[in-house]
Amino acid sequence: MRAISKLRHTARLSLQRALQMIVLTIVLGFAASTAMADRPEPSVIGITYKQGSSSVDVVLAIPANLYLAAQHARFGLNVTVTYSSVNSTGETIDSGRASIKLDTTLLDFIDDDTVAVLLKVALGAAPPPDASPGFTSTVELLTPGRK
Repeated sequence: MRAISKLRHTARLSLQRALQMIVLTIVLGFAASTAMADRPEPSVIGITYKQGSSSVDVVLAIPANLYLAAQHARFGLNVTVTYSSVNSTGETIDSGRASIKLDTTLLDFIDDDTVAVLLKVALGAAPPPDASPGFTSTVELLTPGRK
């Protein structure tokens, strides 16, 4: 009889711990989603091109916590660059899905919450930029579940 009572007590404690973990998971998930909504998105802070290069260098500001999270999850970026080419045509090149972990280079910390990274966007078949390309760019954050 004593063994059954002890087993019931253990089961009750296990159930209580499981419920506590569920509540904690819900609270932390809510806090994390709220915090993510308040965080800044990646932004383009500079674009350069060296004559004869096969790519355009795009420097991005990324929240440091996002950069760190990207080391363990598939966060990515999609960057487009529009410019005036040597052929006097408007060109747009697209990075496609670029992994923050694999396709960017950490340059430095901008401040405690933000890092600067370099992403090389290939020209592909597009003609190179002219001497005054008038670069414009967009960046989209791609989360692990999004292709």
